[in-house]
Amino acid sequence: MSDHLLNDAAVRELVAAWGLRAAGPAERPAAGTIHQTCVVPTDGGVVVLRAYRYGERTPIEREHTVIAHACMRGVPAVGPLPLPDGATILTNAGRFYALFPYAPGRQVMRANLGAAEAAAMGSCLAAMHGALADLPAALLAPRSLPVDRAATVADIERLAAQARAGTNPHDALVLRSLLGQRAFVESLPDSATVDLAGLAFQPIHGDYTETNVFFRSGAVSAVIDWDQAYRAPRAWEVVRTLHLAFGFDATLAGAFLGAYRAVAPLAWGELDRAATAYGVMRAHDLWLPQWIYDRGDERARRFVTERGFVAVEAEWAALRRVLGSALS
Repeated sequence: MSDHLLNDAAVRELVAAWGLRAAGPAERPAAGTIHQTCVVPTDGGVVVLRAYRYGERTPIEREHTVIAHACMRGVPAVGPLPLPDGATILTNAGRFYALFPYAPGRQVMRANLGAAEAAAMGSCLAAMHGALADLPAALLAPRSLPVDRAATVADIERLAAQARAGTNPHDALVLRSLLGQRAFVESLPDSATVDLAGLAFQPIHGDYTETNVFFRSGAVSAVIDWDQAYRAPRAWEVVRTLHLAFGFDATLAGAFLGAYRAVAPLAWGELDRAATAYGVMRAHDLWLPQWIYDRGDERARRFVTERGFVAVEAEWAALRRVLGSALS
């Protein structure tokens, strides 16, 4: 699939297919590393043009079906705008596009998230899980999460060599993280797997973090980017959000979990099981250096931090010590 960047002339032509006229240059947000996104002012309001990197329609159709279901169940999902013929997917020069209204509310950067936003996200996610529970199981597959220690170590060595040869100031940070990750992976027992047996699977959003959430009047006003939806335990998505959105911060995690559990029950045993499995997956996950070095996507460097590699199991244990009794 071609990965060319859309210029303003192309954006104007594409938006016109929806009967809209661009009223200014498109803005290309830094957030998002999978699909191309353009925020476009038009005579009908601000819209968001998404240029998919998929080579076929099926995953896009699936995403739009999930969104429609969520909307019908009262979830503040942002659905695609229809074309004049009622379809929601535009095919142009072999590439697929969709147009969305700009989400209502405001986004909050990760560093600025507070307990109020965390609580709003928690209650919204619990309601979302309830709304998605009756989505036809055949629509979404469970996420495949195999791990291979030898393959991971070999890939770390390959990526570490590229980091050593790099000239970007971030390369040293990436290298330090990779070496820490290798040491941890090598310390895992041979039997380590992403084991979610015994936990009920259901449809989940798949990427529920602050980058895909908008807030208004103390609540979540919009949830965007549903193309990563898959089937997994509710606890898996909760733990993932606690990690990626809140960095396992005890105050934010407490607010999030308290609000979630006020809407839907979720036992510590489920969370512990999911956290263990999630920790094994993260230990073998090399998406960031792969995007930087294999795909050459410099935007991914914004996720590089000075923390280096920190095992999820250590962070989860610390969080449980603080919150275990408070939220039991």
